[in-house]
Amino acid sequence: MPVLFGIPLIGWIQMLLGTVLVLFVLVKYLLRPKKKKTAGYLIRDVHVIVGDGSELFHQNCVRY
Repeated sequence: MPVLFGIPLIGWIQMLLGTVLVLFVLVKYLLRPKKKKTAGYLIRDVHVIVGDGSELFHQNCVRY
């Protein structure tokens, strides 16, 4: 079996393929498309109980 710097040639090939795989995954991760914020939504006509115990009737709640 051929040896290069005391490491079998198959070891060099494995290290090279492993390095290429790690770099490929890293590049794909860094260049992935960014998630865009989606539009919010509205919940209409809700009954809200506030933390101090007071109540709000027929309110609209918006989520962004």
